[in-house]
Amino acid sequence: LLTLGVDISQTEEGTPFTDCAEDQWYYSYVVAAYKNGIVEGMSDGTFGIGTSITRQDMAVMISRAAEQFGT
Repeated sequence: LLTLGVDISQTEEGTPFTDCAEDQWYYSYVVAAYKNGIVEGMSDGTFGIGTSITRQDMAVMISRAAEQFGT
């Protein structure tokens, strides 16, 4: 996964999110974002698959990715 010019390793190690099934196309991307501290999920233990996100949510993810990878 290439984000902001930085390679984020995809992994199949797992995710704590109850709504993120391993057989879905997005699974490895969600796991990579979680393992790299970019996403934390919802307070109910889900990732929020199928839920709209706000501009603030996206800004937080971009900020965390930039901080994590020094860009």
